[in-house]
Amino acid sequence: MSGIAGIFNRAGRPVERDDLNRMLASIAHRGPYGTGVWTNGAIGFGHCLLHTTPESLQEKLPLTLEHLTITCDARIDNREELVTVLDFKGRPLSEITDSEMILASYERWGEGCVDKLLGDFAFAIWDVREQKLFCARDHFGCKPFIYYCSERIFAFASDVKALLELPGVPRSLNEGRIADYLVDDLEGIDKTSTLYQNIFRLAATTTIVVNKVQIKARQYWQPDPEREIKYKAEGDYLEAFQEVFATSVRCRLRTADKVGSMLSGGLDSASIVCMGRELLLQDGKDEKLLTFSAVSDDEKSCVEGSYLDTVLAKGHLNAHKIRANQLSAHVPALEQFLYHSDDLFDESSTNIPLIAYSAARQQKCHVLLDGVDGLVTSGDNSYLIELLRAGRIFSFAKEAAGNVTYQKPYYRQHVRRPQLQLFLAYWLYPLLRAYLPVTGIRSRFAPGIASERHAEKLVAESIINPAFAARVSLADRVATMWQAQAPTANTSRGKHCAYLMVPFITAGLERYERLAASQSVESRHPFFDKRLVEFCAALPTIQKLSGGWTKAILRKAMSQIVPAAICWRVYAGVNLNSYFHFKLREHKRSLLKETMAEKLSDIGEFIDLKRLSSIWQQYQQDALLETSPQYAYNEGINRKWRLWQAVAFTLWLRRQA
Repeated sequence: MSGIAGIFNRAGRPVERDDLNRMLASIAHRGPYGTGVWTNGAIGFGHCLLHTTPESLQEKLPLTLEHLTITCDARIDNREELVTVLDFKGRPLSEITDSEMILASYERWGEGCVDKLLGDFAFAIWDVREQKLFCARDHFGCKPFIYYCSERIFAFASDVKALLELPGVPRSLNEGRIADYLVDDLEGIDKTSTLYQNIFRLAATTTIVVNKVQIKARQYWQPDPEREIKYKAEGDYLEAFQEVFATSVRCRLRTADKVGSMLSGGLDSASIVCMGRELLLQDGKDEKLLTFSAVSDDEKSCVEGSYLDTVLAKGHLNAHKIRANQLSAHVPALEQFLYHSDDLFDESSTNIPLIAYSAARQQKCHVLLDGVDGLVTSGDNSYLIELLRAGRIFSFAKEAAGNVTYQKPYYRQHVRRPQLQLFLAYWLYPLLRAYLPVTGIRSRFAPGIASERHAEKLVAESIINPAFAARVSLADRVATMWQAQAPTANTSRGKHCAYLMVPFITAGLERYERLAASQSVESRHPFFDKRLVEFCAALPTIQKLSGGWTKAILRKAMSQIVPAAICWRVYAGVNLNSYFHFKLREHKRSLLKETMAEKLSDIGEFIDLKRLSSIWQQYQQDALLETSPQYAYNEGINRKWRLWQAVAFTLWLRRQA
């Protein structure tokens, strides 16, 4: 991980180095090991460095080679492949930095270089011969790239705060995005918007070319729904998956120092940890993979703890367990985040991930793997419909019954009338879709009415001021989000490919990245390796969803190294996120009291202050009721969340002033 910044004065005015220095100072946490600034007339780049790969120890950025200059935040994973086709004049691979790989790729393939690169990257290249700026972001948006563009200036950076250091960049608030935050449900409305008008995120898998007269964006990749992998035997599928998954994890173990991973009692993180341990042992390395896990104070009664202990029992791991009664050590991380976060949506994630990154930093571990999002190894339940249409009635019945069995614990905890809902979801709905031309009441008959009703529900359940919700046309925003998430394919594989491109995917990865960056840690996501994603998307659905089990290929392929109790674990209803979220905030209860004691007139335009006051009064009574049978746990959690949501928004809004 590093921090990048750049300015292109399209009108020709020379770039001021002081402007770049201010931008870099605002994101210094991203690169504590040094900064660099380069200017050449109307163009200028900045960089702050964090050593996270062996080659980064030799990195000096921005880098100029002949007519090209680059600044980047990148980890290139197919280095061995690239070095065989690019001209590095026999230099050892260990001496070639990732920025040199990118520049050489651009020199060879031009704007098509992104088609040859694998890994996580955000970079900008100034081509002095063609007088153009070429920028690119990786396939899933693991690395951030934020930009502002006008007729006079194009500026970019890793964080919004760096752009706001420039006097020519306005702080005009994006009220629609504020509404998205206040009602929770709309974070994934699109791939580009921010909380500021005219400041955008470069969409994942997108390049952008800027010169003095035009700006041109291009999406360069998407998973192919027509590609299908077929092997003769199931064992061949498992062997192929093991190979590509091992490659994905191995690439992300490449570090300059310590490497760690989050570890819960779930399948995704356990698979990464167990594979990482096996790879380190195979390579004969003495270093142990660090693991960071959240457990409740009473570890004996902690279900997650009992599962993750089965992974730790196999040894060769350096385990770190974080308990709620130890959270005082991580309060500085929370304080830093509350007061300096660019994106309000991060507030919902400042629980276990933030604590894990804080703990990693304390152990001088600057690279942390995680299990987001293991669902890339799963598929779409429309395969039930496909079975029916193919006349495979017995297979349909078997899979539907398996789904009911697997999903029953979740439905019992989260859904009213679970038996009925399970019947509707896995029996009746597939039958209707298979034999009747039904495309969905919401989208076919009354999309406007449906979005209006959902918007009314969001307003009723949130703290948003109803007048503000009407002003930003919340119902229209709901409809926009539904359209962004709506499946555009008719097959299970097509819907799986569409899922991989929804805005929520990038939004989630961006949140993890910002949380990690606040602690000078780089987050890495083995499940979002392009090779692994393309492999899983092309698998027959029965390899991904089988007998009701999701992630079937992952469960079977990892069964030799991941404990069976985890491989075949059904939903257990254990979620420590909310518990840690509010336990951490109890250490900042004074901030909550101070904020709620104020008049808060500055947020009244956006937040329903009357409802907020009512929630505050109920919250104060909760402390007396939490141990009583009458206390509604979920309602209490919701009240706490709404209050802290208001606090985070208040702090953020005042910083804008």
